[in-house]
This record gives sequence, C-alpha cells and structure tokens, in this order.
Amino acid sequence: MLEKPYRQKSPNVSEYQQAVLHRNDTSLLIMQNTSQNPKSFSSNDIGCSALLILLITIVLTCYIRWEDHPIICTLISIIAAFLFIGIWTYPSDSSSDAKDSSASQEPSPLLNPNPRPVPLSHKRSICDIGPAEFDLVQSEGRRLYDFLEHTFQRSDVRKWVDRVMNLLNKDRTPCNFERKKEMTIFADIKRAYNGLGHDYPSDDPESMGLTFFVTYYLDEKHTIWEYQDRATLRELQDDLSELLNDADRINDASSCGKDVFYLEYILGLCNKDLVTQYITLLYRFTSATAKADGTVSPKEAEWLTTIAQKNLAIDTSDLEGIQDAKATENDPLAPKSVLMEEIKTAEEELDDLIGLREVKEDVKRLSNFVRIQQEREKRGMKTTSVSYHCVFTGNPGTGKTTVARIVARIYKEMGILKKGQLIETDRSGLVAEYVGQTAVKTNKVVDSALDGVLFIDEAYSLVQGNKQDYGMEAIATLLKRMEDDRSRLVVILAGYEEEMHTFIEANPGLQSRFNRYIHFDDYSAEELFEIFQLSMKKLEYQLSPSAREKLQQVLAHAVANKDKNFGNARFARNLFERTLENQAMRLATVASLTKESLSDITDEDIPPK
Repeated sequence: MLEKPYRQKSPNVSEYQQAVLHRNDTSLLIMQNTSQNPKSFSSNDIGCSALLILLITIVLTCYIRWEDHPIICTLISIIAAFLFIGIWTYPSDSSSDAKDSSASQEPSPLLNPNPRPVPLSHKRSICDIGPAEFDLVQSEGRRLYDFLEHTFQRSDVRKWVDRVMNLLNKDRTPCNFERKKEMTIFADIKRAYNGLGHDYPSDDPESMGLTFFVTYYLDEKHTIWEYQDRATLRELQDDLSELLNDADRINDASSCGKDVFYLEYILGLCNKDLVTQYITLLYRFTSATAKADGTVSPKEAEWLTTIAQKNLAIDTSDLEGIQDAKATENDPLAPKSVLMEEIKTAEEELDDLIGLREVKEDVKRLSNFVRIQQEREKRGMKTTSVSYHCVFTGNPGTGKTTVARIVARIYKEMGILKKGQLIETDRSGLVAEYVGQTAVKTNKVVDSALDGVLFIDEAYSLVQGNKQDYGMEAIATLLKRMEDDRSRLVVILAGYEEEMHTFIEANPGLQSRFNRYIHFDDYSAEELFEIFQLSMKKLEYQLSPSAREKLQQVLAHAVANKDKNFGNARFARNLFERTLENQAMRLATVASLTKESLSDITDEDIPPK
C-alpha cells in the first residue's frame, strides 16, 4: 500500500460541496438538454387572463362609442376575440394537451434519453465494508491517481486530450484543458463503475470506491480517509451525483464503443506502453471496488474480464465460474498475476535513465540541498534562499526534456510545487506577430504552468538581434511573472551550451534568476546501443550475433563523425525504426512466418553506415 507522508484530518463535507457546486455551475454545453419545455400556466391563471381581456374590451368600446368610431371598435373587438381564444386554449400544466406537448419534444442527441435510476440498494450498507477492503480501495485509487497525474504531464497526451475531448461551456466557448482533463478522468472512472452493475448514489459498499476517487481528485490536500469516516463518504454522494451524471452523458455521447475508455483511446495515440499501464491500474482499482463487499458477483466478474482482456498482461482465469466468491484477505485483488511495474519515485526514474551520470549527480545535489534547507526550516534554523530555476545546456536528443519532467516531479514530491506538471514551449509559443499580442500569449502559457514547471526549449531564439522583434517583450513578461508568481512557478531554459551562456549573460534580469546550469553530454556509442536495445526489449525483438556486431559498428561510426546537429537518442530511435522497416521488407517475401522470424533482427535489417 502506498503511504502518504502525512495523514490529515478528514475534510469537512461542506468543503467538497463547495468544490462540486463550483464545477456544476460551469457545466458543459454537451451535457445540457436544450429542448426545454415552455412555461406552463395553471387553469386559474388562464381563466383570469381571459376575463381580464373581455373586461378591457367592454370598457374601451363603451368609452369610444360604437356610433362615432365603428371601424376602431370593430378592430378592438376582433383583436380581443383572438386574444381571448388564444389564452383560453393555451395548454395548462394539468391538461392532457400539455402532456402530449411535453412528450413530443425530442431530447438532444448528446444526452441520454433514459437517465439512469438511482434507487438505493438494501443488500449491504457502505458502513459494512471491512477495514482491509476500505484501505485497499484507497490504496489502488491513489495508485491510479498518481499515474494519471504523471501521465498528464506529457505534452503529447495533453495535445490529444485537447483535440479529442470536444467539450463546450454553456456560453459555447471551448472548455479549458483542466476541465477537459477532469471530465476525461471522471468519464472513464464512472464507466468502469457502471460496468459493475451498481447504481449511484447507492448504499452499496462498492459505491465507496467511486466516491473516494472523485473526492481525492477534487481535494487539493489529497486527504486519506479514516475507516470511521466511511459514513461521510455516503453523505457526499448526493453532492457528487450531478458531476458524475455529466460524466455519464459524456460517455453516452462517445462514438468509440461502450467498452472503450477515453484515455485508453487517447494513450493509444501516444504510447502503447501507457495503455498497458493504464488498463492494469484501472483494472486493479475496479477490482478493489468490486470486492468492497467481500464478494465478486458473476456480473462483476464478467466486467472485470472485459477490462482485463484489453491487456494481455492480466490473467483472469481465476475469475471464471465465480459465484459470489469470497475475496481473501491475503489476496484481496485476485488474480495474483495482475503484475505491473511499481510507480517509481522521481529519483528512481532518474537513476534508471541510460547515461547522464553528471546530470544525475547535479539533480541529486540540488534535491539534497533543498531537502536539508527544508529540514532546517522545520527546526526553526536559518536557511539560505534557494533558486529552483535551471538552465539545461546540451545538444538535441540528450534527454533535457525527460530530465525536466523528472525535476518537476521531484519538486512536487518535496512540496515545492503543488501540481508538478511540465509545460513545454519555445519561441513560437511565446512570441506573437503583432504589437500587443506577445504579452497576452506569454501570460497564457505561464498561466498553464502555474504550480508546475515551464520548459522553454531553444530559449536563446527569443532574442534574434532584430530591433522590431517582440522576443524582448516575451522575456520582460516572463521575468515579471517569475517575480509575481515566484512561489508557484519554476522555469527551465534549454538550448545549445554556447548560445545559452551568451543569451543569459546578455540579459541582466535572466542572469540574476538563472544561476544553476546543468550540462547534458552527448551519448557514447555504448549508451546509444543500450537505448537501441531498450527499444527492442519493449517491442519483443532480438538481435542476431551478426546484427549486434553490425549495429555496434554503425553506432561507433556515427558518434565518431557526428556534428553539432547529431540527434543522440533520437538518432538511435530513428535507426531502430528504419531497422524494423527493413525487417518488414525482408519478411514480405517469406511464405510462412513464425514468432521467431517476426522477432529476429538480422544484419541485413541494420541500415548501413
């Protein structure tokens, strides 16, 4: 079980109510039924209105006198008659005509025409959940949350979520990214819960899993609930139901299929390994939720099998034939073969990177220094002010972006940053083409990076030597925001070593804020070989002895003859992709393919020097 560094007092229910109400006030247009019934009037209202029209007509005709103005009196009488008939025949809320009118209105195609009923189950109460199951649901929910937060730091994932989730606000303006991210996650979690066959709100113990995850996500403190607070989780369900109904409507509008999760589809566009990890963690959380009452029903087992079949790493053979089987305390998640690489700490992930020995030492030196200053502050001792901003120098493909993402996670784990997301940008993302637009553009990017790290690649390109250029305006705006939001923003500048030194030294404002340089050396031929092998291992390929020898020669030649634009790790990845293309061409003429032949890479497949 994952452990938080501290356990906070369980939050007040009203705190969640305020958070949920805020989200409901900004609900999505895609989830709004635009076919609203016109206002109905009661029979008494209609009768009074008709009599009032009749009385006004009599008074007017008597005052004007029919003999003096016959045409005007005739027009008044005709108008009054039409108004009298129209009001008298207007459908009331108690008439059958009103019922027919209401029934004839068609719901929006984006909405569920048959909303899910929410009766309460009386089989077992949420308070009957055992301590082991209670802790298990929280543990798996936090594992899933940590994975999602880490995954959403990737720029490609953020890009595809922004494209795929076409959600609008009530005023028909596009939802911001954070709203799209939130509803994507909630839609998948609600779909996983619905598959178990339980209603929401509900007294079923299974409902605790869904309630916990949503409240954990909404709570900025990420509070761990105490076992004695399980009744409070039931109280929160009514406040969360509207938000989760929104998630249901998003699922109803999906064209991907009822068993396809949004993030499953989106991550498939980015990285297949992420899909495997996501489905595994989602399975574990859904399985823990299903076993909250100590049993797994046949319907629950069937749904868990459906999720598991998306991922060949999950073995569900022990779910076959389950008839409300008891979940054992020693194996609460059964099946046992649900194995996945543990979510590593940021420093463990840094250690796993190939090469970059000096970079690892510099990052650890920084994190250790910050940690010691924090300990001194806790004990009331004097501390040294720490600048968290960094300059990463080095050639392309040396891992600067990857390390920046890890540094963001380190800052989050140490409590320096609240979210720890990494926002990547460059000159094109900060500098506009016209006067007055650069500051707006830069501020927008900075806003998205608050409570995280802003990574600016090729930062020296902000100043191109042209007096008419707006790069200096971007720098001035950035420096102001760094000062105004110094407790919420960390900036990492990256680029070639010589150009970055010149750029920083030529700008006093930058020079005073960026005094920590971390240099990324080029990869050696041996390290590039390791990177190539790692790519092969992930996709289940293997090198023949002759292919291994030829690959080493190609990499050694590339390193010996590299120039300033050498791609380093990118070169290794591109070489790997060309190798697979060559293998495909070689196998195209093979009549009978085997698993071995599909896995083997020969010297013929390795591109020449």
